[in-house]
Amino acid sequence: MSTVPKPPSRFVPTLTEVVRKTAVKREPKRIDYEAEGLVQRVLKEVELSMEQRLGAAIDQMVLEQLETLRPLLKRDLETLVRHAVSNALQAKRRDA
Repeated sequence: MSTVPKPPSRFVPTLTEVVRKTAVKREPKRIDYEAEGLVQRVLKEVELSMEQRLGAAIDQMVLEQLETLRPLLKRDLETLVRHAVSNALQAKRRDA
């Protein structure tokens, strides 16, 4: 059963009203200098501790990644050695 598509309507609704976005007045952001100074002092005090913790966290992540990659790298290296030895033996047999 085949249906013939209807032609599009001759009259298409159009936008008749223009909507204007009203500007929102924003007050300038006030900086609480006392709070900002306190934040800077606290950050300065904990910066060394944060650096040490960050370094330890990065070291741990790198070690975990290496442990994950170690078997894969070993397998790839074994495959490369096998191919190299196989190619060398084939070349030696051809030359002999």
